[in-house]
Amino acid sequence: MKNEENIEKIAEEIAKICFDGHYTLFRFTTNWQFGFGTVNPESLLDVDRFMSEQGELYAGRTREEAMYRAIMGFLGEELKTV
Repeated sequence: MKNEENIEKIAEEIAKICFDGHYTLFRFTTNWQFGFGTVNPESLLDVDRFMSEQGELYAGRTREEAMYRAIMGFLGEELKTV
């Protein structure tokens, strides 16, 4: 199994277990951004509201890199609570 497939499977498992199965993936001209949870469409018009509701989005040159950074960010936060 490729590393990219492993990263996607891990991200999906975290989303299923901790975020009711939800994650958000954006593709932009220069990068990808990934975060756990869902986007409230009403908050898209207000950047500050969007960021407070969405939580952190992690950027990467590829979608796998963005997912990897989100996984590492999530694991880092989880380790703080142990």
